[in-house]
Amino acid sequence: MGVEVRLHLPMADPTSTIYFLCILSFVLAPGHASADDYRLHPAPTFETGTAHVETEFAKADDPRVCNAYLANLRYYATRNTPMSCERPIAPHLKNVITELEWDNLDPLKYDDLFRSVIALASFGQDTTQTAFDWRAQQLRKGETVFRRAKLSLSGYFDNGNHSPKAEVERFEIVQYGINVVDTNNPAEVWRCKPRRGGPPYDRGYLNLYLVSEDLKKLYGRLSDYMRNGNTGHHLRLISGRPYVEQVLSNGNSVLMQVRTAFPIGLESVCMYLFTSTSK
Repeated sequence: MGVEVRLHLPMADPTSTIYFLCILSFVLAPGHASADDYRLHPAPTFETGTAHVETEFAKADDPRVCNAYLANLRYYATRNTPMSCERPIAPHLKNVITELEWDNLDPLKYDDLFRSVIALASFGQDTTQTAFDWRAQQLRKGETVFRRAKLSLSGYFDNGNHSPKAEVERFEIVQYGINVVDTNNPAEVWRCKPRRGGPPYDRGYLNLYLVSEDLKKLYGRLSDYMRNGNTGHHLRLISGRPYVEQVLSNGNSVLMQVRTAFPIGLESVCMYLFTSTSK
């Protein structure tokens, strides 16, 4: 069974304030800036439109989330832990931040969905049976992933007239692409090599997709359409809400909340700036 998550969940019990004060005290504690470090960008923006208008990040539905995830990043950065592949969760934060589990999908069982996803991922190139067989073979070898998050969501999709449908619909999040975060990827060229900070390049090979509850219909990519369609690879629950982290090659990262109000997508809410000591 997946985890049911709905937008605008009620705030946590007031007693949890004590816990978050503990997190904040760890973030601000002296002596933790001598190694690698992260700091929260105070006012991140991005450019929109052909006029390149500076636009502020959205506000997180839960105002505590940015500092909570900062505490997680700093826990490992101050220990000079390589974080270019997996993004681990600090032991003392596991009741706040949860890494989601995945169900691997069989491309033969979900062939309509698989065909739709590989066609979109290849910008309309992979539409033949030969392409299907090749992509399925990559999956069997373990070079790629095709999997659904164990997470149940609901929201409002477009009615075809750039307006929300009258009825809410359940949907799933599916991930497909080359597994560039896997340190054991059998294809050496794609094997992730752990290093401090971010990956050596910005990854565009592993993406998230919005899919109907029955895993038959592809709605499109799960991305921040306002921020030029940016997305990420690391899906988390933070205080019961779903978030996606995008890790950049310079070590900076962006945390995006999953928006289930119309239009469904991602909203960038926090930016973390990475600084590194000498290697």
